[in-house]
Amino acid sequence: MMRKAIGLLAIMIVLSSCGAAVKYSAIQPGRSTGSTDMEIAVYGLDDFPPDNYTVLGLITIDDTMFTVNCGYDKVISIAVEKAREVGGDAVRILDIDEPDIISTCYRISAEIIMFND
Repeated sequence: MMRKAIGLLAIMIVLSSCGAAVKYSAIQPGRSTGSTDMEIAVYGLDDFPPDNYTVLGLITIDDTMFTVNCGYDKVISIAVEKAREVGGDAVRILDIDEPDIISTCYRISAEIIMFND
């Protein structure tokens, strides 16, 4: 009975850690969030948003070594959802680490920004 409980606990821990490690550090308070389908712009490494914006916070999305479903589109989707959550208008990618011998996941750091009126 005890082995089953320990085995079940181990499986729960592994399954709960399958998501990417997401860290968000707020710099400025955002505004009240819009709709959950609000359009969020994504600016890549070579793209630049208009000059008049405020950085709301920094987000990093990393691999936990147990992460699954961590392709480029999924990682960007996580950043976009966080931008919606904090009232941002866009995600500005600062750094991208592509899958390599150490990790099979995309890892990014980005700013979540709000355009000034």
